[in-house]
Amino acid sequence: MYVNKMLFLFVFFWMATPLNAGSVTEETPASSARFVANKNGTVTDVVTGLLLLQNANCFEPMTWSDALDTVAFLGHGQCGLTDHSVSGQWRLPSKEELDILLIAKNSPEFIGVQSAHYWSGTSSDCLPDLAWYAPLAFGYVNGGDKTNTYRIWPVSGKVKAK
Repeated sequence: MYVNKMLFLFVFFWMATPLNAGSVTEETPASSARFVANKNGTVTDVVTGLLLLQNANCFEPMTWSDALDTVAFLGHGQCGLTDHSVSGQWRLPSKEELDILLIAKNSPEFIGVQSAHYWSGTSSDCLPDLAWYAPLAFGYVNGGDKTNTYRIWPVSGKVKAK
């Protein structure tokens, strides 16, 4: 028991990544200028070109595996989407893209943003039972057990190259 607790604490502090650690947050305009609502259930991040689901509270918390399955089938007609997207176009954000969610949480273009944990689609390289998530209330990225239940905030597209 003691070893498990120590391992958890080591992993927690070792894996925690501060906000703005990734390149997706460099030279960012104010939150309200950075995100543009597309009036079809999506919001564009003008810095990265990434498309985010406007409703950050469309799904109940779920395990990482269920989150991957759920987002894979997201499309037009669900969660307020009128963008003609089809299954397979949406995904969970990468570990690096979680920083975008940490900025987007305060933008008025989004609805239903919770002060909760949101999954990424990235597994831990060193501990395969963990995946990255962002606790929006605290502003960092961390690793959590894939059986935990966290929220999902789907994205679409790729971050544009600099």
